[in-house]
Amino acid sequence: MFADLNDSKLLPFVFKHATATKKFGLAAKTLLKQSDEKKCKETDLKFIKVCRSLGWEYIALHFEKSMPVKYPVSFIPF
Repeated sequence: MFADLNDSKLLPFVFKHATATKKFGLAAKTLLKQSDEKKCKETDLKFIKVCRSLGWEYIALHFEKSMPVKYPVSFIPF
């Protein structure tokens, strides 16, 4: 039996394999699938790093600037 590469349990392994073989497009694709399923700051930071490896500085900058909105440090009650 073979595993489906789109299975959510396999995405971390696919990401590690893609970065080890320098397939940064596949790494970015797996990180976006992971972030669709579960929002996590570490996943977004990895995505920013992969975007920089691909030379996509404008996307990395966009994600960096949206980090405080996605993950606020604290909420101010009003």
